[in-house]
Amino acid sequence: MSEHRHPPIPPVRKSIHVRWAPEDAFRRFTRDIGTWWPMHTHSIGQEKTESVVFEERVGGRLYERIAGGGESTWGTVLHWEPPHRVVFTWHPGQSPELAQEVELRFTAEKTGSRLELTHSKWERMGAAARKARRAYALGWSHVIRLGAGRKASPIVWGMEALIWVGGIMKKIFRTAAVTLLALVVASPALADRVLRTELKLDAPIERVWHAWTTDEGIRTFFAPGSHIELRVDGPYEIFFAPKEAPGHRGADDMRLLVVEPMKRLAFTWNAPGTQPYVRAQRTVVTLDFQSVDAKTTKLRFTHSGWGEGPEWDKAYAYFDSAWNTFVLPSLQYTLAHGPIDWTKPRELKPVAKTLKTELE
Repeated sequence: MSEHRHPPIPPVRKSIHVRWAPEDAFRRFTRDIGTWWPMHTHSIGQEKTESVVFEERVGGRLYERIAGGGESTWGTVLHWEPPHRVVFTWHPGQSPELAQEVELRFTAEKTGSRLELTHSKWERMGAAARKARRAYALGWSHVIRLGAGRKASPIVWGMEALIWVGGIMKKIFRTAAVTLLALVVASPALADRVLRTELKLDAPIERVWHAWTTDEGIRTFFAPGSHIELRVDGPYEIFFAPKEAPGHRGADDMRLLVVEPMKRLAFTWNAPGTQPYVRAQRTVVTLDFQSVDAKTTKLRFTHSGWGEGPEWDKAYAYFDSAWNTFVLPSLQYTLAHGPIDWTKPRELKPVAKTLKTELE
């Protein structure tokens, strides 16, 4: 399948600091990958997978060994430049014709190294490419944290609820891509920081749920336009400028990850057009609903999946303000007084001093 038959798709890019010098970091992510890779959940054989092998040469394979003598190839080394760069194809559970490319770069820093991961050539996957990219945009965040020796939650839940990736992704590590998404949604502790707050709302849980999950509800407090289909992998698009061209209306092409009526809602999120680097990535917003009594609801808001570096810092600060001073206070106002009039801007009181939360 030619990658030129489909429009270009931006690469997934991840960056993380590791505590080792480039030589040691390079070795950990190549020769020693089997010492830390979560092979029993992120492999073809899963619980039957015995090891992961990275052959250290151009043309070498990246593959797993499965109990009983089986093997499954994940990719082939294209460039081998220790200790600074390695590039390999990536097609676990797929034909090599659908292979993407993954590049790892290691740069020395004062207290270790900087690892930069780039996952590209999505067009080769054809119609499944964009869904696959969404899964890996979140999933690589978890995997490189493990490789960096950082703490990550072992909680894996909701795999059945997250089979939005469809048949093509079920073949990739079977349900592993789903597991990657589940890890991010279930445990924001996979990142070092989140935006988080809890609100006590003077409205029954049905009304709060309706506000977040219907086009009618969204337009009362969030934005003047939207497109929501309440199902896993359904669109969750919020249009702050609904008259603009598609792709420029706001949170275009966002998707629902979790839909548990009256309990939990999770969806992907991007960034404004003024922040193109982060806009091309995806973070996750998770809402937990709890009925206090017939007239009161507790809402826990968490925005997770933040990367590292100046561009991510800028987006983190932007959304600390956006959620805290506009969206969440607008929700409070709407539930108490009625829908927002989008033609008459209103001053709203922030729900907290800040939503920024550093995780241990």
